[in-house]
Amino acid sequence: MSRFCKAVANAEGLDQGHCRPGLRALGANSPKIRPEDPRKLTGSIDLDAALKETYPEGPRWDYGIGYDLGGWEAAYWIEVHPADTSKVREVIHKLEWLKGFLKRNNVLWNLTRNADNPYRWVASGRVNIPKTSKEFRLLSQNGLSPPQSSTAIP
Repeated sequence: MSRFCKAVANAEGLDQGHCRPGLRALGANSPKIRPEDPRKLTGSIDLDAALKETYPEGPRWDYGIGYDLGGWEAAYWIEVHPADTSKVREVIHKLEWLKGFLKRNNVLWNLTRNADNPYRWVASGRVNIPKTSKEFRLLSQNGLSPPQSSTAIP
């Protein structure tokens, strides 16, 4: 079992069954992820679905992905969400929730810190956040890159 899947299995509200091979936990959203080397994927989790009962009112983040960086693993966190200016604060709120969850689960937090740009917003449709908008600046101020139609891992 990968370090990522072990960390998932030991996190609050989660268990070993929540970690799926490759990108399987992402279901229909898996084509939005472009792994540099699919063989280096160490697991994935549908965090939103897995924590729905534990945090029914929480602004849960969508997915987590483990990736082997050659000697150590990293965790990447993917939010598939509409991408327009009216959604920026909502996604930032979800990011704050995710960071709190990760900090309470030390191994997942450490795996996240191994990743460059660990938090990714992937647009569920077209992107409509002008580069000159205050919402665009708000994203970078909160450590989140602008949404893309897909994302490469790592």
